[in-house]
Amino acid sequence: MNTEQCYLIADAAHPLVSGETLQEELILYNLQDEARTSLYDKFYALTGIRLHRDYPVNNLSGGQKVILMAYLCLYSPAEKICFIDLEHALDSDNLTAIHNDVRISGKAINYKYSR
Repeated sequence: MNTEQCYLIADAAHPLVSGETLQEELILYNLQDEARTSLYDKFYALTGIRLHRDYPVNNLSGGQKVILMAYLCLYSPAEKICFIDLEHALDSDNLTAIHNDVRISGKAINYKYSR
């Protein structure tokens, strides 16, 4: 397999895989304890919502799910991420915050648009 083409795909139209608890997403994205703490802190700073591993992700709005997806990706061990339609799913303040964190993440990021 050509590893140069391997990306973690993050589609804003389908931001979360699980319909249950945050723990399932944390496992899927392979987030370790330090990354989880950073995720919780960042999400709280942007949304005012305190996450925990048993948090029911279906309680989040669509935009909050996209924010969560973006930071799950950024705090995951994945080196390359492809965000699909990220700009269409977020308000300008949250999009700016994510773009700033993308820049400092050191990850290879690709953006795609389906619209």
